[in-house]
Amino acid sequence: MHLTIDTDNNNDIFDSIAEISKKASSSLSQSDKRKFAAYFTPKQLSNHLVKVADYRGGKLGDKGAGGGILSASAAARHILSNSDKPCFISAHEIIPQIREFLKQSYRVVSNEAKSLNKAFDTEINGDFTALADEALSTKYGDYENIIINPPYFKISPKSEVNQVIKKHLGFTVPNIYSSFMLISLHLLKQEGSLTALVPRSFFNGLYHKSFRQYIRKHYSIDTITRYRSRSNAFKYENVIQENVIVKFTKRAQVPEIKIFTCLNPDSAPEYEMNLRSELLLNNDNDIFALPADMDELNAFTRMRRLPSKLESLGLTLSTGKVVEYRHKQSLNNTNSGAMYIEAKCLETNYDTYRSKYSKRSHGNALDINDNTSNVLIEAQNIILIKRISSNSDKQRMNCTVLLKSQCTSEKLAISNHIQYISGQALRDADFALKIAKHLSSYDVEMSMRVINGTTQINSADIDLIRFPKKKRNNKNKSALDQNLCGTKDFKE
Repeated sequence: MHLTIDTDNNNDIFDSIAEISKKASSSLSQSDKRKFAAYFTPKQLSNHLVKVADYRGGKLGDKGAGGGILSASAAARHILSNSDKPCFISAHEIIPQIREFLKQSYRVVSNEAKSLNKAFDTEINGDFTALADEALSTKYGDYENIIINPPYFKISPKSEVNQVIKKHLGFTVPNIYSSFMLISLHLLKQEGSLTALVPRSFFNGLYHKSFRQYIRKHYSIDTITRYRSRSNAFKYENVIQENVIVKFTKRAQVPEIKIFTCLNPDSAPEYEMNLRSELLLNNDNDIFALPADMDELNAFTRMRRLPSKLESLGLTLSTGKVVEYRHKQSLNNTNSGAMYIEAKCLETNYDTYRSKYSKRSHGNALDINDNTSNVLIEAQNIILIKRISSNSDKQRMNCTVLLKSQCTSEKLAISNHIQYISGQALRDADFALKIAKHLSSYDVEMSMRVINGTTQINSADIDLIRFPKKKRNNKNKSALDQNLCGTKDFKE
């Protein structure tokens, strides 16, 4: 049975709440929206969040509440049900003018509750992170449900909220949304749930590793909703970010996680899977894997069954060392010095290296001097991988082989927007081409979408990729012992 999005088109209360939220959003300037990362939840997305949360009365939290569309809608849905369990909302909203809209939303629900003789009450507070010390000191909270669409911006390990988190939990988090999640999780009673609309970025990456380990130890991930398009969740705010809806419960991890895949927030889930939690949460790199459908899942499974890692093939992954703004004075367009490979000039539609024109290019060579000697490598056969792809790219794994014979100098300089694979085994050009071909294969491309929700390829992501084992062919050269995994090839 598929989860359907409840639009409640026949009930004025939900339309009224959504309209108040729209007015709250419109009341903020674009600069204030950026300052507070105040991007309000659209109605259809709110409907899905509320349906997943399945609030059935008791203490309900909405942290970073905005105009209150999440908590007010959840409370209204409960009040209109057959349950007589009282409803109490504890909300936090840092922007004073937005708190006035929040009060309006709650008045709409309060009026409905009075007409039905249902118990409903609220409290509205300011900065949610000010609650961190109290919340993290508590072993068990008193919330049945919390629903959040928290702000999103980077925070320093030395920030006030991170110092509190480190004092209690021994680690820090890289983004404000992660702190909202941690504090909210600590406020839950046993079997209480948090439903969060958050960036997918905490699913992988080194900076969120301790956060993931903590979640896996203390909470269950019950459901995840994934949207195929990165820009769909907040398309009206021009926010480009892959978001997910995750429901956590304060209990041991359930054996299976339900995955919903939607084209966009306005559509019902087009795909639904129940997958073993061990498959998604337990791996040697401590990431949370997230397939959108069986094609991605099967590709990921096939790839992970292969026997070899880069290191077992005698290969090493590195990131280019040239930071362009730091070496601007040493870059030139006269081929003078070390051959420079820049991401925006790297053509990856061919098996071997080709450069392409970019009017924003910083140059084709780097002067060799005392200031640049530490960023250079020897000319050799290497595999080049773009670290960042555009949102519109069909393929995330953009790679090609640079042969030593193509190098125009004895030293190479590589942009830090490029990762490269090197090693003695790549002296065999055929082997280098086969490794690059494998990285460009259908299964690896699909696996990268399971592993990583961003357009940036991290070293930890590549470390999860598996390869066929190496053998020696009849000409005493290195080779891969089987065909590329997968049934499709992205490169024409």
